[in-house]
Amino acid sequence: MKKIFMLVLALVACLSMAVPTFAMDNGAFYAYVITDYYNPDTGNIDDGGTANAALGEGMCRSATDTRGLVEKIGDEYFVTIRLLLQSNTKEVSFYTHAGYDQYQPVNYTIMTENAMEDSVDYRFQVADPFAPIKATMYVTPMGRDVLWYIYLDESTLSSDTGDFVVTATADVIANLEQPEGIIAEEVFEETTEEVVVEEETMEAAEEEVEVEEIAEETVEVVEEATETVEIVEEETTEVVEEENTEEPTDVAEVEEVQETEEKSALPMVVGIVVALAALMLVVKKKLGGGK
Repeated sequence: MKKIFMLVLALVACLSMAVPTFAMDNGAFYAYVITDYYNPDTGNIDDGGTANAALGEGMCRSATDTRGLVEKIGDEYFVTIRLLLQSNTKEVSFYTHAGYDQYQPVNYTIMTENAMEDSVDYRFQVADPFAPIKATMYVTPMGRDVLWYIYLDESTLSSDTGDFVVTATADVIANLEQPEGIIAEEVFEETTEEVVVEEETMEAAEEEVEVEEIAEETVEVVEEATETVEIVEEETTEVVEEENTEEPTDVAEVEEVQETEEKSALPMVVGIVVALAALMLVVKKKLGGGK
């Protein structure tokens, strides 16, 4: 009779796994933790250490805190199980229910360790926070592994999370529940700002290139003007030296010599003016931001 009853319970559990009936809001919730020394699907004792159910139940109850945490973040569920007597145990493992008498191992995160309570909080993801969880650990004084099952009682859910480390904080939930339109708009604005910054950076780089090109052109103009001035100076010097060898005979010749000197100096003046104009252009470009 007992086996038939347990099989009926197992069938109900499987149907519950196929179509979850629980409904939770996003957030963190306290839940009472139930332990069971029997396999919820088969009704057997899987521990292998003792056939005394009362002794086994007392053992797994003493190693499992009655307080547990359930968290819902979007479409994901997490539970935190607090195990006791951890200074005498090692190699803790958890398995989530995956079908009739089937369990799959899960990775967990240690959220906190309390030396005063000799406890450790283990957090891991589950598909159904109220489905049975298989737990195993090596108990050093016993010299063997122990195995038992854990349930979180859905009827005891409470918003009082006690001293558990909560991941599903108010800020996390607020960001999660923000309307998609607002999120998309913020992403668009951020992207637009990035594009504007990139365009401004490119414009600044182009302006720097233009200034460098103008500076190079100015250097070339100045060099050409300098060469022109040097040539004019040489030619003027030669003309003056030639004319100085012959003394002018009258006022007309003196005026002609002076006029020749002025004409010879004109290209030099023009070259200097061109160089100064180029330099002023560069200064104007730099002061005006390349505009």
